[in-house]
Amino acid sequence: MSSPPSGATSASIQPAASLTTVLLIRHGQAHCNETGTIAGTDSCRGLTSYGHEQVRLLAQRLLHYPDRIAAVYSTPVARALETATPVANALRMPVRTDPLLRGPIFGSAEGRTWAEVVAEFGAVPADHPHHPIAPGAESWTSFLDATSTMLTTLIARHQGETIAIVGHWETGIASLNHFYRLEAGSQTLATAALENTGLIIWREGRLPWSPPEDDRRRWELKAFNDACHLVSQECVSHPCSTAQLRP
Repeated sequence: MSSPPSGATSASIQPAASLTTVLLIRHGQAHCNETGTIAGTDSCRGLTSYGHEQVRLLAQRLLHYPDRIAAVYSTPVARALETATPVANALRMPVRTDPLLRGPIFGSAEGRTWAEVVAEFGAVPADHPHHPIAPGAESWTSFLDATSTMLTTLIARHQGETIAIVGHWETGIASLNHFYRLEAGSQTLATAALENTGLIIWREGRLPWSPPEDDRRRWELKAFNDACHLVSQECVSHPCSTAQLRP
Protein backbone atom coordinates (compact mmCIF):
# COMPACT_ATOMS: atom_id res chain seq x y z
CA MET A 1 0.00 0.00 0.00
CA SER A 2 1.45 3.34 -0.98
CA SER A 3 1.50 6.37 1.30
CA PRO A 4 -0.87 9.28 0.61
CA PRO A 5 0.63 12.19 -1.31
CA SER A 6 2.22 14.95 0.70
CA GLY A 7 -0.41 17.39 1.89
CA ALA A 8 -3.28 14.89 1.77
CA THR A 9 -5.21 14.41 4.97
CA SER A 10 -6.84 11.25 6.26
CA ALA A 11 -10.21 12.92 5.76
CA SER A 12 -9.56 13.15 2.01
CA ILE A 13 -8.87 9.43 1.64
CA GLN A 14 -11.90 7.23 1.29
CA PRO A 15 -11.82 3.80 2.97
CA ALA A 16 -11.56 0.91 0.50
CA ALA A 17 -14.70 -0.67 1.94
CA SER A 18 -16.85 2.21 0.67
CA LEU A 19 -15.49 2.23 -2.87
CA THR A 20 -17.48 0.78 -5.75
CA THR A 21 -15.54 -1.60 -7.99
CA VAL A 22 -16.67 -2.99 -11.33
CA LEU A 23 -14.99 -6.10 -12.73
CA LEU A 24 -15.79 -6.35 -16.43
CA ILE A 25 -14.96 -9.76 -17.89
CA ARG A 26 -14.88 -10.84 -21.50
CA HIS A 27 -16.34 -14.32 -22.04
CA GLY A 28 -14.12 -17.34 -22.63
CA GLN A 29 -13.10 -18.45 -26.11
CA ALA A 30 -16.25 -19.20 -28.10
CA HIS A 31 -16.92 -21.15 -31.29
CA CYS A 32 -17.78 -17.91 -33.06
CA ASN A 33 -14.32 -16.53 -32.19
CA GLU A 34 -12.77 -19.52 -33.90
CA THR A 35 -14.87 -19.24 -37.07
CA GLY A 36 -15.09 -15.46 -37.39
CA THR A 37 -18.88 -15.71 -37.19
CA ILE A 38 -21.23 -13.06 -35.85
CA ALA A 39 -23.19 -14.75 -33.07
CA GLY A 40 -25.86 -13.11 -30.95
CA THR A 41 -28.35 -14.51 -28.47
CA ASP A 42 -30.09 -16.71 -31.06
CA SER A 43 -27.09 -18.27 -32.77
CA CYS A 44 -24.27 -18.46 -30.23
CA ARG A 45 -22.99 -22.04 -29.77
CA GLY A 46 -21.19 -21.27 -26.53
CA LEU A 47 -17.60 -21.90 -25.50
CA THR A 48 -14.96 -24.15 -26.97
CA SER A 49 -13.23 -26.74 -24.77
CA TYR A 50 -10.35 -24.30 -24.32
CA GLY A 51 -12.85 -21.58 -23.43
CA HIS A 52 -14.19 -23.76 -20.61
CA GLU A 53 -10.64 -24.25 -19.34
CA GLN A 54 -10.07 -20.49 -19.40
CA VAL A 55 -13.21 -20.03 -17.35
CA ARG A 56 -12.14 -22.68 -14.82
CA LEU A 57 -8.92 -20.74 -14.19
CA LEU A 58 -10.81 -17.44 -14.02
CA ALA A 59 -13.28 -18.81 -11.46
CA GLN A 60 -10.45 -20.13 -9.32
CA ARG A 61 -8.76 -16.75 -9.46
CA LEU A 62 -11.85 -14.76 -8.53
CA LEU A 63 -12.50 -17.11 -5.62
CA HIS A 64 -9.37 -15.53 -4.10
CA TYR A 65 -10.18 -11.95 -5.11
CA PRO A 66 -9.19 -9.62 -2.24
CA ASP A 67 -12.60 -7.90 -2.03
CA ARG A 68 -15.92 -9.68 -1.59
CA ILE A 69 -17.77 -9.87 -4.90
CA ALA A 70 -21.40 -9.01 -4.18
CA ALA A 71 -22.97 -10.05 -7.49
CA VAL A 72 -22.17 -11.72 -10.81
CA TYR A 73 -24.05 -10.43 -13.86
CA SER A 74 -24.09 -11.77 -17.42
CA THR A 75 -25.52 -10.93 -20.79
CA PRO A 76 -28.05 -13.54 -22.02
CA VAL A 77 -25.70 -14.77 -24.79
CA ALA A 78 -24.60 -18.41 -24.33
CA ARG A 79 -20.86 -17.72 -24.32
CA ALA A 80 -21.27 -15.13 -21.58
CA LEU A 81 -23.59 -17.30 -19.48
CA GLU A 82 -21.20 -20.25 -19.80
CA THR A 83 -18.48 -17.97 -18.46
CA ALA A 84 -20.50 -16.40 -15.66
CA THR A 85 -22.01 -19.62 -14.31
CA PRO A 86 -18.77 -21.32 -13.12
CA VAL A 87 -17.63 -18.01 -11.61
CA ALA A 88 -20.92 -17.58 -9.76
CA ASN A 89 -20.87 -21.23 -8.65
CA ALA A 90 -17.37 -20.81 -7.23
CA LEU A 91 -18.56 -17.74 -5.31
CA ARG A 92 -21.75 -19.56 -4.23
CA MET A 93 -24.20 -17.13 -5.73
CA PRO A 94 -26.58 -17.09 -8.70
CA VAL A 95 -25.88 -15.49 -12.04
CA ARG A 96 -27.94 -12.33 -12.38
CA THR A 97 -29.32 -10.97 -15.62
CA ASP A 98 -30.78 -7.57 -16.33
CA PRO A 99 -32.72 -6.32 -19.37
CA LEU A 100 -30.18 -3.51 -19.73
CA LEU A 101 -27.21 -5.90 -19.92
CA ARG A 102 -26.91 -7.46 -23.36
CA GLY A 103 -24.60 -8.00 -26.29
CA PRO A 104 -24.80 -6.00 -29.52
CA ILE A 105 -27.84 -6.46 -31.75
CA PHE A 106 -26.60 -7.81 -35.11
CA GLY A 107 -29.90 -8.19 -36.98
CA SER A 108 -29.58 -10.04 -40.29
CA ALA A 109 -25.80 -10.27 -39.83
CA GLU A 110 -26.23 -12.90 -37.11
CA GLY A 111 -24.92 -16.30 -38.11
CA ARG A 112 -22.83 -14.95 -40.99
CA THR A 113 -19.09 -14.33 -41.11
CA TRP A 114 -17.67 -10.91 -40.35
CA ALA A 115 -15.90 -10.94 -43.72
CA GLU A 116 -19.16 -11.41 -45.61
CA VAL A 117 -21.05 -8.76 -43.67
CA VAL A 118 -18.33 -6.13 -43.89
CA ALA A 119 -17.96 -6.77 -47.64
CA GLU A 120 -21.69 -6.12 -48.11
CA PHE A 121 -21.51 -3.06 -45.86
CA GLY A 122 -19.00 -1.70 -48.34
CA ALA A 123 -17.03 0.49 -45.93
CA VAL A 124 -14.86 0.41 -42.82
CA PRO A 125 -17.34 -0.02 -39.94
CA ALA A 126 -15.28 2.11 -37.55
CA ASP A 127 -15.66 5.04 -39.96
CA HIS A 128 -19.45 4.85 -39.63
CA PRO A 129 -20.31 4.46 -35.91
CA HIS A 130 -23.83 5.84 -36.44
CA HIS A 131 -24.79 3.33 -39.15
CA PRO A 132 -25.89 -0.28 -38.48
CA ILE A 133 -23.71 -2.86 -40.17
CA ALA A 134 -26.73 -4.80 -41.49
CA PRO A 135 -30.55 -4.58 -41.63
CA GLY A 136 -32.05 -4.97 -38.19
CA ALA A 137 -28.71 -4.37 -36.46
CA GLU A 138 -27.96 -1.47 -34.15
CA SER A 139 -25.23 1.12 -34.69
CA TRP A 140 -22.10 1.28 -32.54
CA THR A 141 -23.45 4.54 -31.13
CA SER A 142 -26.63 2.76 -30.04
CA PHE A 143 -24.66 0.03 -28.27
CA LEU A 144 -22.49 2.64 -26.53
CA ASP A 145 -25.62 4.36 -25.21
CA ALA A 146 -27.09 1.05 -24.04
CA THR A 147 -23.89 0.06 -22.25
CA SER A 148 -23.62 3.46 -20.59
CA THR A 149 -27.18 3.14 -19.28
CA MET A 150 -26.45 -0.38 -18.03
CA LEU A 151 -23.29 0.65 -16.19
CA THR A 152 -24.96 3.66 -14.60
CA THR A 153 -27.87 1.51 -13.41
CA LEU A 154 -25.83 -1.37 -11.98
CA ILE A 155 -23.35 0.95 -10.28
CA ALA A 156 -26.20 2.84 -8.60
CA ARG A 157 -27.66 -0.49 -7.48
CA HIS A 158 -24.38 -1.63 -5.91
CA GLN A 159 -22.89 1.49 -4.37
CA GLY A 160 -19.89 0.62 -2.19
CA GLU A 161 -19.74 -2.96 -3.47
CA THR A 162 -17.67 -5.00 -5.91
CA ILE A 163 -19.58 -6.56 -8.81
CA ALA A 164 -18.57 -8.74 -11.76
CA ILE A 165 -20.14 -8.24 -15.18
CA VAL A 166 -19.53 -10.84 -17.88
CA GLY A 167 -19.94 -9.47 -21.37
CA HIS A 168 -18.18 -9.13 -24.68
CA TRP A 169 -15.27 -7.36 -26.31
CA GLU A 170 -17.72 -4.61 -27.23
CA THR A 171 -18.78 -4.27 -23.57
CA GLY A 172 -15.20 -3.69 -22.49
CA ILE A 173 -14.48 -1.13 -25.20
CA ALA A 174 -17.78 0.63 -24.48
CA SER A 175 -16.73 0.97 -20.83
CA LEU A 176 -13.79 3.11 -21.99
CA ASN A 177 -16.19 5.36 -23.89
CA HIS A 178 -18.47 5.55 -20.85
CA PHE A 179 -15.96 6.38 -18.14
CA TYR A 180 -13.62 8.51 -20.26
CA ARG A 181 -16.47 10.17 -22.20
CA LEU A 182 -14.91 9.25 -25.55
CA GLU A 183 -16.54 10.07 -28.86
CA ALA A 184 -18.22 7.25 -30.77
CA GLY A 185 -15.75 7.65 -33.62
CA SER A 186 -12.69 7.16 -31.40
CA GLN A 187 -12.29 3.59 -32.72
CA THR A 188 -10.72 4.97 -35.89
CA LEU A 189 -7.86 6.41 -33.82
CA ALA A 190 -7.22 3.75 -31.21
CA THR A 191 -8.74 0.67 -29.63
CA ALA A 192 -7.66 -1.96 -27.12
CA ALA A 193 -7.00 -5.68 -27.09
CA LEU A 194 -9.17 -7.72 -24.75
CA GLU A 195 -8.42 -11.42 -24.52
CA ASN A 196 -11.02 -14.05 -23.69
CA THR A 197 -11.60 -14.00 -19.89
CA GLY A 198 -9.53 -10.80 -19.70
CA LEU A 199 -10.40 -8.59 -16.72
CA ILE A 200 -11.08 -4.87 -16.77
CA ILE A 201 -11.15 -3.33 -13.30
CA TRP A 202 -12.74 0.06 -12.63
CA ARG A 203 -12.63 1.46 -9.09
CA GLU A 204 -14.38 4.55 -7.79
CA GLY A 205 -12.48 6.97 -5.56
CA ARG A 206 -12.50 10.49 -4.25
CA LEU A 207 -10.98 13.18 -6.46
CA PRO A 208 -7.57 14.03 -4.95
CA TRP A 209 -7.21 17.48 -3.37
CA SER A 210 -10.92 18.23 -3.58
CA PRO A 211 -12.64 19.36 -0.34
CA PRO A 212 -13.94 16.26 1.50
CA GLU A 213 -17.31 17.90 2.04
CA ASP A 214 -17.80 18.11 -1.74
CA ASP A 215 -17.58 14.30 -2.07
CA ARG A 216 -16.23 14.60 -5.62
CA ARG A 217 -15.48 11.22 -7.13
CA ARG A 218 -13.90 9.82 -10.25
CA TRP A 219 -13.28 6.38 -11.75
CA GLU A 220 -9.84 4.85 -12.04
CA LEU A 221 -8.91 2.14 -14.53
CA LYS A 222 -6.94 -0.26 -12.35
CA ALA A 223 -6.43 -3.03 -14.90
CA PHE A 224 -7.23 -3.74 -18.53
CA ASN A 225 -6.97 -7.09 -20.30
CA ASP A 226 -5.63 -8.72 -17.14
CA ALA A 227 -5.55 -12.42 -18.02
CA CYS A 228 -2.63 -13.53 -15.88
CA HIS A 229 -4.69 -16.52 -14.70
CA LEU A 230 -4.11 -18.03 -18.15
CA VAL A 231 -0.33 -18.00 -17.85
CA SER A 232 0.50 -18.19 -14.14
CA GLN A 233 -0.66 -20.73 -11.54
CA GLU A 234 0.60 -18.33 -8.88
CA CYS A 235 -1.87 -15.73 -10.15
CA VAL A 236 -4.71 -18.26 -9.86
CA SER A 237 -3.87 -19.24 -6.30
CA HIS A 238 -2.66 -15.82 -5.12
CA PRO A 239 -4.31 -13.09 -7.20
CA CYS A 240 -1.15 -11.24 -8.21
CA SER A 241 -2.01 -7.89 -9.77
CA THR A 242 -5.51 -7.71 -8.30
CA ALA A 243 -4.12 -8.14 -4.78
CA GLN A 244 -2.25 -4.87 -5.26
CA LEU A 245 -5.29 -2.84 -6.28
CA ARG A 246 -6.32 -1.63 -2.84
CA PRO A 247 -5.67 2.13 -2.51
